Amino acid sequence: VDETFTYNTDHEFLLKLLEEKQEELGATFEKSDFGTMVIGMMNYVADPDKQEFFHISINDEEAMTGAEEIPLNDKDVYKFELSNY
Repeated sequence: VDETFTYNTDHEFLLKLLEEKQEELGATFEKSDFGTMVIGMMNYVADPDKQEFFHISINDEEAMTGAEEIPLNDKDVYKFELSNY
C-alpha cells in the first residue's frame, strides 16, 4: 500500500493526529510499558510471529521515539513502513 495523506492540525504530537484520523488511516495502537505503539496501518496489523513492526521515519530520517513523543512540524513528512526485526 502506497498512500499519501495531507493534514492540517492543531495537535502537537503525531499520536494525537493518528488517533483523530484512526478510521481513515486504518490505524491500530497498543499500549505498553514503553508507551503507545502503532501496530497497524491501512487495516493491516503487524504480526509479531513474523517479527513485523511499523518503522516510523520523519523526512526520511529514522524516528528515535514513539509516536506520542514525535512533534508535528509544518511540512514534515511522516512515513510508516512495515519492517522486520
